Amino acid sequence: LPVSIRPAGNPPNQMNLRCVLAAGYVLVALTAGFAADPLSLDQANLWALKKNERIQISEQNVNAARESLRLVRTAVLPTLSTSVTQYRNKASGSGGFVTFRNNRDFRLELEQALYGGGKEWAVQRAAKLEQQISALEVRMVQQAVLFDVAVEYVSLLRAQDKLTVTRRALNLAREQRARAVARREAGAATRTEVIRADVTVSAAERDRVRAENEVATFRARLGYVIGLPVTGDVQDVWDIQTDTPAQAVESLVRQALRARPDYRISELTVNVAEEGFTVARAGFFPSAKLSGDFSQTQH
Repeated sequence: LPVSIRPAGNPPNQMNLRCVLAAGYVLVALTAGFAADPLSLDQANLWALKKNERIQISEQNVNAARESLRLVRTAVLPTLSTSVTQYRNKASGSGGFVTFRNNRDFRLELEQALYGGGKEWAVQRAAKLEQQISALEVRMVQQAVLFDVAVEYVSLLRAQDKLTVTRRALNLAREQRARAVARREAGAATRTEVIRADVTVSAAERDRVRAENEVATFRARLGYVIGLPVTGDVQDVWDIQTDTPAQAVESLVRQALRARPDYRISELTVNVAEEGFTVARAGFFPSAKLSGDFSQTQH
């Protein structure tokens, strides 16, 4: 009789399937655990600073300003250029035959700007100011995004509280309706009281649906601002400092002006305009440059 021998243990395909299923269960459990944890305001701010597209675009503008500064600096550096030209000339040979001669010209040119009325340095200073303005614009965008995060966070927190209130009101309306039905069956209440309880339950269900829609809307808006889908609730934890020492109004104004990037951007914009005036005025001054060239012809 034929005898088949099977190795002890599980087949390889079955073992691989079990490993994949186990990994999937662990991943689902971890994901559900993260989604169940409430989102704090610090976490929302951190995700917004990392994922928001407006901040990423402003950071790319900083890189572009840095590259523009490198390009402007080349105006004060020497320029070196080379050229090679090769051509053939027709020449008459002995015996009436026509011959061709190969010629090659090599040329090397060096040019250095010496004076241009201060135009090159003014353009370079303006490019440095533009780079500082781009960096301050990143801060301004970050502050605007964090403000939007705070607004949407508080709006979602308020919507969550409203949903909790509407759910409790719905449960209370259902309990009152149950008591009204029980009293109606016992003969202690009229049918009008049961209808009134039904209307109250319907109104409470309507308010609950509206509150759920508001929660879903503010979750989507908060997720759009921070660049991450919000599937759970937000955390109702606030760290409010009430022991701030009293300061003079003048010192608070100076502190606010130093902290606002848009105020500093306005100052730098004035400086850029002044450098532009220097560039325009340089057009009325003579310019000087040093140039030299070397050429060689090979026959």
